Amino acid sequence: ISKKPEAKELFEKIAPYQGFLGVGLLFWGLYDMYRWFLQDTGIGMSAFSIFMKVDKVLAFAGAAYLVSEVLIGFILGFGLIASWIPGEGTAEKKGLAIQKKLLTVSLPIGIVGIISAILVLIKIKG
Repeated sequence: ISKKPEAKELFEKIAPYQGFLGVGLLFWGLYDMYRWFLQDTGIGMSAFSIFMKVDKVLAFAGAAYLVSEVLIGFILGFGLIASWIPGEGTAEKKGLAIQKKLLTVSLPIGIVGIISAILVLIKIKG
C-alpha cells in the first residue's frame, strides 16, 4: 500500500465485503465443526469418530481444515462483528487482542487450511 497509494482506495472499497465474507466463513465453520465433532450420525458416533477408525489422515485433515476455517473467518470478520457491538467493552478489547495475535499467523493458518482442504479432497476422491 505504501508503494501504490491507489491500492489503499481499493482495499477500503472491499473492506465491508471482507467483513461479510469473514462472518459467513466463521459461522459456516462453527456449523461444520458442530457437524464434524458433535452431531450424531445416526449410529451413536460423530463423523470425526468414524473417520478416526477408518482413515486417521482424513480425520485430522478435516479437523485442521475446520479449525483454519473458523480462525480465518474470525480474522476477516472481526472488524464487522466489532462494529455491531455497542460501546467499548472488555469483550471487544479482548477480541481485538486475539485478532492482532492471529493476524501475525494468518498466512500459516491459510496455508494449513489450503493444504488440509486439498488433502481432504484427495482422500475423499481416492
